[in-house]
Amino acid sequence: MIAAVAVPASSRAQDRFGITLGVGMIGGADSAANSRFAVPVYNVAIQGVFKRYLIVEGELAHWSHSLRTNHGPHDIVGPNGFLGTVTGATIVDAHRVWNVGVNLLVRSTGRVRVFGGGGAGLSIDDTEYSQQSFGCSPSLDPRSCTRFVSARMRGPVPQFRALGGVEVPLTPSLGIFAAARSEASAWEDRRNLVSGVGGLRFSR
Repeated sequence: MIAAVAVPASSRAQDRFGITLGVGMIGGADSAANSRFAVPVYNVAIQGVFKRYLIVEGELAHWSHSLRTNHGPHDIVGPNGFLGTVTGATIVDAHRVWNVGVNLLVRSTGRVRVFGGGGAGLSIDDTEYSQQSFGCSPSLDPRSCTRFVSARMRGPVPQFRALGGVEVPLTPSLGIFAAARSEASAWEDRRNLVSGVGGLRFSR
């Protein structure tokens, strides 16, 4: 998930409510080859300013990732040995992820505001795994080249994060921000993500 925070356009003015809209990139931080990726991420957050230096926000983020693997000609082997050959196969592992969360942030005042904090949330991963072989030899059952699809919903999975960034007010009700974060989930299987985002904050 991505979070962003902004502060008032004047150190003497204090808004009590804000909405941020952000776009950036998110990627896997694990060493496994299928965990290394970088894809766009989209975020919206609603913020409440309760103290001069304290902000609580709720956020919603979305990103999608698809890993496609192609294999060349290979043998098909069953329990009783060699069954036949295929000229190739394609495997697609697709993920559509939605994250919701709450963050507690501390920020400075001034013309350029620095912020940092942490939060927790829930992640839902709508996954679809598909596999299809091509060019089945006559000795194989024709169903061997039929597309296989397995779809499931993973989550809600607990997620924890640390984040920080800067924000520059442009007017009393509009600012721009840039934020970075690191987050991890440790339920079912561990996933580590890093991301960066920039966008606008509207306040009143």
